Amino acid sequence: SLTASGHTLRDLWNTATYTIKPLFLQIPGVSRVEVLGGHVPEYHVIVDPLKLQAAHLSLRDVTAALEKNNVIASAGLLARNYRVYLTTVDGRVHSIAQIENIVIVVRDGHPVRVQDIARVVRAPAPAYTSMTANGHPAVLLQIESHSNASVLAIASALKSALLKLHGELPPDERLAFFYDQSSFVRDSIGNVWDAVLFGLALSVIILYLFLRNWGSVWTAVVTIPISVLIT
Repeated sequence: SLTASGHTLRDLWNTATYTIKPLFLQIPGVSRVEVLGGHVPEYHVIVDPLKLQAAHLSLRDVTAALEKNNVIASAGLLARNYRVYLTTVDGRVHSIAQIENIVIVVRDGHPVRVQDIARVVRAPAPAYTSMTANGHPAVLLQIESHSNASVLAIASALKSALLKLHGELPPDERLAFFYDQSSFVRDSIGNVWDAVLFGLALSVIILYLFLRNWGSVWTAVVTIPISVLIT
């Protein structure tokens, strides 16, 4: 969880998305990092109904034009120096001016642009959930691992990454574990070893009482822990 006293939720979202998330994705075994909460910035196209009607357009025409001019497309594969690269063409818009200049339709040689029938503003996306940590508004980072990854190794690497980030983040921003699944794994491992030791002690007592042979007892003492370690 990421919290701060002197920053907005939009600032926290930017920090989580562009600073913390890329670092966490570099950790071996991490498959996905999802940022939850905060104010996600987006562009709002507010259409004027009268201007839309005067231009003989529909909302579907506006939506289709926006989708057509805001895409990432694959450009194929590039083979060079015995390596193959997946290339893409980034056709996304990155400013209000670019959105306003998108052509919706051309009539009699005259383009009808988004700015002719709507205004574009930058604002937070509608928020339907609220994230808190210790009673304070927060942005959460949900980390998912590969199916064959070690949860304990990932947790250890995350703690090292947190120590590194503490020196890079602003003083009033606090990044801490909110839910640590590795603690349950450690508890489970501890419970397994408790059961193994209890079973080993019980086996030693029973073997000695029935066989009265220390050789058989020592065989059980050695083989039981080895079989547990192998499995």
